[in-house]
Amino acid sequence: MNDPQLYSRASPFQVRDATQILGVYKKRMSPDDADIVLDIGCGSGDVTTNVLGPALGRFELLLGVDKSRDMVEYAQEHCEHDNVFYEVLDIAGDVSEFREEWGTFSKVFSFYCLHWVSDMRRALANIHSLMSSGGEALLVFVAQCPVFEMYERMAEMDKWKNYMEDINAFIPMTQHLAQPSFVFSQMMEEVGISTVNCSTMNRSFAFTSTKMLRDCMVAVNPFIKRIPLQQRNEYVEDCIKTLSAIRIESGNVNENETCCFSYKLLVAHGAKN
Repeated sequence: MNDPQLYSRASPFQVRDATQILGVYKKRMSPDDADIVLDIGCGSGDVTTNVLGPALGRFELLLGVDKSRDMVEYAQEHCEHDNVFYEVLDIAGDVSEFREEWGTFSKVFSFYCLHWVSDMRRALANIHSLMSSGGEALLVFVAQCPVFEMYERMAEMDKWKNYMEDINAFIPMTQHLAQPSFVFSQMMEEVGISTVNCSTMNRSFAFTSTKMLRDCMVAVNPFIKRIPLQQRNEYVEDCIKTLSAIRIESGNVNENETCCFSYKLLVAHGAKN
């Protein structure tokens, strides 16, 4: 994610999915008015403040964290209020100082973040260390998506491959797995997070215009800033063409159809004993 303002207005399916999943899983999580809540991968803060906060209702503290300082500064300026705050944290890095400062959390959430983490095992171990005894976690991320296949294909193109040499760092470990929820559940158990439920959801989203698709593509593309300014429009057009080709190859669409793509979300509800 590169542009906080753009991401704030170009993340419709992220907002939709977080809202719907919280509507289901909030009822399955233990209620506590004194919850200390962590939201990992808060981005521009919109979902944390406008979706997660209202879904929780009452809580003592809601802290959104993100690896991107630009995103956190935007969230601090536009989304902080009352007991909602934002801090910089790389969930796959060293979290010891953060833990000393903030302590542990009774509820940990993460929406549309963990698919960007290359070291998933370390991220889960860190999540475990940040959970209070008896605490719960709800982790939601894109397990499989044609956008990741698009990145893989783009990285093989002569004109773009020099900018995408580390492509594997941006493809989630679940992308090519036959049973992503089974593997992820095992990883949770290995770090000490007991699995309450772990499953994949088939989702789809239709973009209402090419501009909407383009904005979303730019907002989340991890390679866009590496592309020289004079070539960025061409790069984005190639992204859209490649994604369209993948959709057509699936046999379920035609070239004149509104841009709609399907993806799999992994939803994991876990607890720390």
